[in-house]
Amino acid sequence: MSSNTVPLSEASPPFNKPSSTPSVDNFLPTADVILRSRDGTDFYLHKAILSSCSQAFAAMLNGTDSVFAVVKDGAMPIIPLEEDAATLDNLFRICYPLPDPDFKDAQMIYNVLEASRKYIIEHASQFCRQALVSLDVLNKDPFSAYTISCYFGLEEEARKAARHSLHHAFEPGESMHPVAIERLGGEAVFSLLKYRAECKSAVQRLINDTDYWLDNVQVNAEDNLLYICSDCAPHRAQHVEEPSDLLVLKLDDSIFHRVTNKVLSKEPCYIPRNDTAWVLTGLVLFEMDSKGWPCLSCREEVLRTVHGFFAGRVFHDIEKSILHVALDWRHAA
Repeated sequence: MSSNTVPLSEASPPFNKPSSTPSVDNFLPTADVILRSRDGTDFYLHKAILSSCSQAFAAMLNGTDSVFAVVKDGAMPIIPLEEDAATLDNLFRICYPLPDPDFKDAQMIYNVLEASRKYIIEHASQFCRQALVSLDVLNKDPFSAYTISCYFGLEEEARKAARHSLHHAFEPGESMHPVAIERLGGEAVFSLLKYRAECKSAVQRLINDTDYWLDNVQVNAEDNLLYICSDCAPHRAQHVEEPSDLLVLKLDDSIFHRVTNKVLSKEPCYIPRNDTAWVLTGLVLFEMDSKGWPCLSCREEVLRTVHGFFAGRVFHDIEKSILHVALDWRHAA
């Protein structure tokens, strides 16, 4: 759409003023160029700043790039651009000595990243890459973070997004349409679904291996499930020389097996969340015989010990089991 067919609007400060009025919201020198968005917003900008951060802008503003039309508004040139006002506003805030935009929306990151690639603004590209794998974005929309990463060929970001997606159900539809998915085709979805399925299978094999629980809960209990109670046995707590001097939890490994499988089966890919260790600890302790814990200190120490076993040993082993799962992100791109 031509910029002449849409009503003109004012940009957000400090891009809405042509001159350096001495005020807190406009401390920059006099603007010497106007960049107009496709939806009719005029940004009063500075050739020196734009040229220093972008080769494309430098060529455009020096008149060596004939692709961009230049319209005169008195003494100040106006250059229409294809991007909308929101995208340009965020892009210029990254370029200028201003507070950086707070990206929490994958679509906006995609728009700004596309513009930063188009205008060759490396700093803006790096900023968008970091925002793409921020917890705000990954927790809200890991699938869009993955498809955007694949589209732009960002391997590290694609792997982080795919890993984070394991906490989320993949239910495509009107309410979930990953950004840039139409630019990639079916290969992107297939690669991610294959990765998720193989991660889930790897975890299932681990937690359904009865020998794993036997080894860690019974055979190697002294390494994983032992504690000292200074209230019940103060002398023992001060003179621990052998593992046999420690109080070992008398547990049935089948309890750990059954409870872990039950809880993780409710997760999309059997991957534990931040609070899963406490959930598992509570369910395991519910089935344990508490007669062997004669005091409050015992109970508190058992709670910490079982939680540490899940958060440390079990979850570490789960993470190891999926580290070797391949992600064919290049095929997706």
